Amino acid sequence: MHNQNPQHTRTGFTSAVVVTASESNRQRDKRFLRQCGVNTISGTDTPTGALSLIEKTHADLVICDEQLHGARGLDFLHMLRDAPQVRSIPVILASTDTSEGALLDAVAAGCAGYLLRPYSQDNFQRQLSLAAQGDLAGAAQRAALERAARQAEEGQVDKAMRKWEHVVAAPENARDYYKTGCARLGKRDWNGAIVNFRKATVLDRLYAEAYEGLGKAWQGKGNEQQARKYMRLAAAAYSRIGRYEEARTIFIRVLKHCPETDNPFIDLGAAMVKRGDWTGAGRAYAQAMEHNGDESAVYTAISRACHFTDHPEATARRVAAALAEESGTGDASRRMKRILGGAPRSPRRAPQADPELSAPAFLPAPLADAWLVVKYTCMTYKKGRPVPAAPARLDLFTA
Repeated sequence: MHNQNPQHTRTGFTSAVVVTASESNRQRDKRFLRQCGVNTISGTDTPTGALSLIEKTHADLVICDEQLHGARGLDFLHMLRDAPQVRSIPVILASTDTSEGALLDAVAAGCAGYLLRPYSQDNFQRQLSLAAQGDLAGAAQRAALERAARQAEEGQVDKAMRKWEHVVAAPENARDYYKTGCARLGKRDWNGAIVNFRKATVLDRLYAEAYEGLGKAWQGKGNEQQARKYMRLAAAAYSRIGRYEEARTIFIRVLKHCPETDNPFIDLGAAMVKRGDWTGAGRAYAQAMEHNGDESAVYTAISRACHFTDHPEATARRVAAALAEESGTGDASRRMKRILGGAPRSPRRAPQADPELSAPAFLPAPLADAWLVVKYTCMTYKKGRPVPAAPARLDLFTA
């Protein structure tokens, strides 16, 4: 019996919704799901129908065709983002499109797997296993949250609070999963990237729910200070999810539109700088340095990105601080000097005076900014490098 295979039962899925306009695809998917131990299966051919079925049947998995009646599978994935009650359900997108662009679109939309039709039983099962891996990152935390919710409803607030505190004390780091996802995406390891991106968003969503529960519990106890503390942490966790999804989407634009780029993380960093996301810029540039090991080229790229902002020095300072925080070295000052043109010195050489990195105090603000731009350009390109043109691909990141 196929459904007795222990490899199938490891996925843990029990109920699924199949979304397709093709009756033959629906029957095939249902048959393969049953062979993998999923026995509760329903089907529809529209995104709205799928949302309704997920809520009605409490499905824990969706297999969705790329083409539906009057819509695309990608439309359904985007709809999930606006449906808080079901947005965390894993969706495996099934398609006949083998192009890299189609796969990148699916990753950007947040799929939990990408299944090429026609598929074999092994490939089908592999995608289910990958989808399960993304969910397993928070399996224990999710179970704890469910128990905490029941206890809170029953008035056992203190027990619920202990469960919430256990969730936020978990050692798994969503940022590390996101970083690994980007690295794997840069190497075109699609399955690895999908799993790690999903782990990052699943974990941060669970942390956010736990913080929110703690905030409400402390509010009920009359401790406004603790309530505000945990509500702020919940807001930060929810915000990280949005930033991860935004940065992932931007990075995929880089890979789609600039496939020839040697270091896609440099373009991602430039996009984050333009958006004013200093943390995201620091993370991207740190990954750029890991990608090819050429720090000098990365610092030159950072200089160029900062140069084309309204306040280059202030931008450089923020990116330097973010880089230092990302690396855990606390060397923001050294990184600032390298961004603004200070070359690293050998310890054997006598120290030399550092250049001034700010405008003269007597200049009014508009002239100070103009002065900084001119000096910044001269410092960064004083070794004969050409004055840069505006980054040609920044228009990719303005949407």
